Amino acid sequence: MEKEFDKKIEALREKLKALKTLSKEIEEFKRRQEIFESREIINRIERLENVIKNMLLIMEQYIEIITILYEGLEELY
Repeated sequence: MEKEFDKKIEALREKLKALKTLSKEIEEFKRRQEIFESREIINRIERLENVIKNMLLIMEQYIEIITILYEGLEELY
Protein backbone atom coordinates (compact mmCIF):
# COMPACT_ATOMS: atom_id res chain seq x y z
CA MET A 1 0.00 0.00 0.00
CA GLU A 2 2.81 2.39 0.86
CA LYS A 3 4.57 1.69 -2.46
CA GLU A 4 1.35 2.41 -4.36
CA PHE A 5 0.94 5.65 -2.42
CA ASP A 6 4.57 6.60 -3.15
CA LYS A 7 4.02 5.91 -6.87
CA LYS A 8 0.93 8.15 -6.91
CA ILE A 9 2.78 10.90 -5.05
CA GLU A 10 5.70 10.62 -7.47
CA ALA A 11 3.30 10.75 -10.43
CA LEU A 12 1.70 13.87 -8.95
CA ARG A 13 5.14 15.44 -8.47
CA GLU A 14 5.98 14.72 -12.11
CA LYS A 15 2.70 16.30 -13.21
CA LEU A 16 3.39 19.32 -11.01
CA LYS A 17 6.86 19.63 -12.53
CA ALA A 18 5.36 19.42 -16.03
CA LEU A 19 2.78 22.08 -15.13
CA LYS A 20 5.49 24.39 -13.79
CA THR A 21 7.46 23.93 -17.01
CA LEU A 22 4.35 24.61 -19.08
CA SER A 23 3.59 27.69 -17.00
CA LYS A 24 7.11 29.02 -17.62
CA GLU A 25 6.77 28.33 -21.35
CA ILE A 26 3.44 30.18 -21.45
CA GLU A 27 4.96 33.18 -19.65
CA GLU A 28 7.89 33.20 -22.08
CA PHE A 29 5.50 33.01 -25.04
CA LYS A 30 3.43 35.91 -23.67
CA ARG A 31 6.59 37.95 -23.11
CA ARG A 32 7.79 37.30 -26.66
CA GLN A 33 4.33 38.15 -28.01
CA GLU A 34 4.36 41.45 -26.11
CA ILE A 35 7.82 42.26 -27.49
CA PHE A 36 6.62 41.41 -31.01
CA GLU A 37 3.52 43.58 -30.61
CA SER A 38 5.62 46.42 -29.19
CA ARG A 39 8.00 46.17 -32.12
CA GLU A 40 5.10 46.16 -34.55
CA ILE A 41 3.68 49.31 -32.96
CA ILE A 42 7.11 50.97 -33.04
CA ASN A 43 7.51 50.01 -36.71
CA ARG A 44 4.12 51.51 -37.53
CA ILE A 45 4.97 54.71 -35.69
CA GLU A 46 8.31 54.96 -37.53
CA ARG A 47 6.57 54.45 -40.88
CA LEU A 48 4.05 57.14 -39.99
CA GLU A 49 6.89 59.45 -38.95
CA ASN A 50 8.57 58.89 -42.33
CA VAL A 51 5.33 59.62 -44.16
CA ILE A 52 4.94 62.87 -42.22
CA LYS A 53 8.55 63.88 -42.96
CA ASN A 54 8.01 63.19 -46.66
CA MET A 55 4.81 65.22 -46.64
CA LEU A 56 6.66 68.13 -45.03
CA LEU A 57 9.38 67.97 -47.69
CA ILE A 58 6.76 67.95 -50.43
CA MET A 59 4.94 70.89 -48.84
CA GLU A 60 8.21 72.85 -48.61
CA GLN A 61 8.84 72.18 -52.30
CA TYR A 62 5.30 73.29 -53.20
CA ILE A 63 5.83 76.51 -51.23
CA GLU A 64 9.08 77.14 -53.11
CA ILE A 65 7.38 76.50 -56.46
CA ILE A 66 4.44 78.75 -55.60
CA THR A 67 6.83 81.49 -54.43
CA ILE A 68 8.80 81.28 -57.68
CA LEU A 69 5.59 81.34 -59.74
CA TYR A 70 4.26 84.31 -57.76
CA GLU A 71 7.52 86.23 -58.22
CA GLY A 72 7.39 85.43 -61.94
CA LEU A 73 3.83 86.72 -62.17
CA GLU A 74 4.83 89.94 -60.36
CA GLU A 75 7.54 90.53 -62.95
CA LEU A 76 5.04 90.06 -65.77
CA TYR A 77 2.69 92.68 -64.37
